[in-house]
Amino acid sequence: MKKILFCVAALILIMLNSELSCVGQTKEANGNLKGPTRKEKRAMVKKANQLVDSLYFVTAKRAIDQKKWSLEVKTIYDKNGSPIQNDDPRNSLSMRGETGHIRLSFKQEAKGIGSVSVSGRVSDYSENVDKKGVITIRYLVFNKGRNEEVFLTLLGNGNLANVEVESSTTGKRIRFIGNLVPLEKVKNAEKKFR
Repeated sequence: MKKILFCVAALILIMLNSELSCVGQTKEANGNLKGPTRKEKRAMVKKANQLVDSLYFVTAKRAIDQKKWSLEVKTIYDKNGSPIQNDDPRNSLSMRGETGHIRLSFKQEAKGIGSVSVSGRVSDYSENVDKKGVITIRYLVFNKGRNEEVFLTLLGNGNLANVEVESSTTGKRIRFIGNLVPLEKVKNAEKKFR
């Protein structure tokens, strides 16, 4: 998989480089020695970003299909819906086959959010893909009579996912956004499942 992604990324860079040189050559042939205009550069950068986002989405979708992924929390929403940036790399949500892991613990400035730390068996797993390519996942994580319900939505562009974790025992909900990546790309992935 890494070789394929590397080859596709190299192909994108070669295409962009050749497109830039072609634009420069056509202008030189016309007597104008200037390179691509700002508008042309913006269009090329936009095209490159779209290709990178689609690569991230394909990688995330494959990880979901294999049930081997981790979500790195970037932004948490407090009980009033205000965003709070997360700087703790330990806050994560992961799945490996039939085992799920949730670790969410927030600092003092995130009052009213609470914390969750559960590792256990995954059940009631369901996945839905709509016409626009939006993937929605719902599952439960059970551990010692306690279960957490997870709703994950991966939009059709990139690997950014919206997540909501609801506790069945307390009824509290934690909402956050993060990047979904394959489990093999996460450092210390093996420690989470021990």
